[in-house]
Amino acid sequence: KRDDLTDTSASGNKLRKLEFSIGRALDEQATTLITCGGVQSNHCRATAIVAASLGLRCHLILRGREESPPDGNHLLERLAGAGI
Repeated sequence: KRDDLTDTSASGNKLRKLEFSIGRALDEQATTLITCGGVQSNHCRATAIVAASLGLRCHLILRGREESPPDGNHLLERLAGAGI
């Protein structure tokens, strides 16, 4: 659990949880990651950032009202190129 050694844009327990599922997706030569969560979900933000860093597409299914303009995690997901 050396979070100081991981990428700060997507670190912590969310990144550790994604390690195995994204590893499997890469093993299976997936090109797109799909996940769901709340509009300010840390899990969705981490997934979007990791997908972008690996050159994978990411689609997010978000619960809740979309902010306009987007802010917080929702903004970061969009900046990472996630489809929402």
